[in-house]
Amino acid sequence: MGRISPVLTYQEFINKVKKGVEKPGVVTIACGNSLYLRIFGINRNTYWYYRDEKNNFKKFGEFPKLSLSMVREKLRDILLGTEDTKEEQHMILPVFGTVATEWLKTKSNNVRFANVRKSVDYLKPLFDCTFNELTIPRIKEAILNQNITPYKIQEVLSALINIMDLAVENEIIESHNCHILKKSSSFPKHVKGPGFKWQPVNNFNLLFSRLKNIPVMMKRYYLLLALLCIRPGECRQLEFSFMNRKDRCIEIPGNIMKVKKNEPFRIPLTKQIDKLWMNIKLSSPSDDYLFPRVRSNTPIVERDVAGPFTLNAGDLAQPHGFRKNARTFFAEIGINYETAAMCLDHKINLGADNAYQKGDLLELRREPMKRWNDAVEKNLPMFMKDLLK
Repeated sequence: MGRISPVLTYQEFINKVKKGVEKPGVVTIACGNSLYLRIFGINRNTYWYYRDEKNNFKKFGEFPKLSLSMVREKLRDILLGTEDTKEEQHMILPVFGTVATEWLKTKSNNVRFANVRKSVDYLKPLFDCTFNELTIPRIKEAILNQNITPYKIQEVLSALINIMDLAVENEIIESHNCHILKKSSSFPKHVKGPGFKWQPVNNFNLLFSRLKNIPVMMKRYYLLLALLCIRPGECRQLEFSFMNRKDRCIEIPGNIMKVKKNEPFRIPLTKQIDKLWMNIKLSSPSDDYLFPRVRSNTPIVERDVAGPFTLNAGDLAQPHGFRKNARTFFAEIGINYETAAMCLDHKINLGADNAYQKGDLLELRREPMKRWNDAVEKNLPMFMKDLLK
């Protein structure tokens, strides 16, 4: 026979709750007569449980929505069988929307928060469901009844699985099988496209010849984008203050890189980058940005730089394709995998070594970047080579 818990007074109960909220993990407070309060989760949720005649714990209310006196009266009705349990259980059991909202709050600092929130919006038809009602067929029906692209469906399913995992962590449910939805044949599969168009460096003469009649600032932008091997969004936000002549590199703050990090991404300074950088500085209308907007001291936006390239050379390549050029070039000249990946600021999966290798291989990247920049310059039309003088 199990130990019988003493019946707590109201003040004893409040004191235990205050202490339980401050403790980590799951805290269970025995209130007597098979009544328990559990405190758990990152938000320290508080729910009432009672132990039935089969010694199973059942959740039946949330504190402080149900006070100690209210829940004791409610427990008495349950044990006497005088409660209309079905309707009231639905009202007090946590619903999917409550946990979804809680999970969404934990993602508020995510750089892709707008996309995450949109994924959760597609799950709103399920918000009023209790977790007992959240069956696989019901989830499929809710998602398929909306006009969602195959790629977005995968993001919605990822959000769903994370929300269900949080429900397990908060002990609202014991487990879930939503992972099987990712492999379900009910959902259309996302077919990857060909990716960004690109041209080998030997074809740069043809590629850049298409850009002869665009504004000179755009020519400088596309040429610097090719030399630095960075992403278009990162190149747009470059500032003159990023130049570090002492260490002979360009230091791009980690907060503007695609993969956010605390330390800056350093790019070895080559003669081509240095000359083009100075060329831009001498003609830039801004003291801050290399590529400012005309009417404000802010970086140019994506539509400003994507249009000229797409209009004149879109059938041959895309701005992001310069990174494919560079990565292919590094492989062809025999640069090792880790150094080549570091040149493009790619995350490298080295297993346990990721916890120990913290360098950026700046010195090892100088020679590959020099050879890449030399190859770019060699294959440019004359009007683009003039920008490097």
